[in-house]
Amino acid sequence: MNFKFSKKFLTALLVVSLSCSTISYSAQNETKITTQTAEQKQVKNVIMLIPDGASITHFSLSRWYKGGTPLAMDEMACGLVRTYSADAAIADSAPAGTAMATGFKSHTGYVAVLPDIANMYGSPSMSSGDEKKPLATILEAAK
Repeated sequence: MNFKFSKKFLTALLVVSLSCSTISYSAQNETKITTQTAEQKQVKNVIMLIPDGASITHFSLSRWYKGGTPLAMDEMACGLVRTYSADAAIADSAPAGTAMATGFKSHTGYVAVLPDIANMYGSPSMSSGDEKKPLATILEAAK
């Protein structure tokens, strides 16, 4: 049973690595093509890749699996963030995205709203009446 789990995990890890490699390769080719006209164009969009659920250990394992060679995403990675939600030590996608887009921690399963309870150590206490209050995101501000 452990072998099946390991095989599934390594398969998923390989798929993620290949996806990152493909994105990096196409981004590099796009850069080479548009470098000549970059002075004439103004940047309209920024693409931010968030490897949800991945940490340094996942990337280290991927490098070891590839024989120690660098990953395509190593050229793109530019920062690390430690996240936790208002109610759990391990954040799922919703509160992690909310924290990045609004600057506020949220409850597991909630998107762009304040939590109904903030009981994690270090979380600021909430004012009465602010439970599940909608939050403005950076994307809304960019309109």
